Amino acid sequence: MSSRVEHLAAEKELLVGRSTLCRLRLHRETRDLAACLQWTHVAAEAAASPPIRRLALGLAFSAIGLRRIARLVAFAGRALLYAKLARSALGYLRAMPSK
Repeated sequence: MSSRVEHLAAEKELLVGRSTLCRLRLHRETRDLAACLQWTHVAAEAAASPPIRRLALGLAFSAIGLRRIARLVAFAGRALLYAKLARSALGYLRAMPSK
């Protein structure tokens, strides 16, 4: 009977040691994760994500007002059209054979 009790005590010691080791590993990994996830890095990554950009654009549009936004979009569309026309005209002029 005493060998059985000794065996159980040794097994308990082994389990307690494993538990302590697991808790230490968990604590170390949690600390490492916290060091990697500083709020400045998380904020920069979140700002770069497409959903956050769309949300910021929507908030900016609602703050500016729809009439101003419509004028801004129309102006940007015209500017883009003129830039594309100028680019294609330059490409056409460059492609013309020289005499």
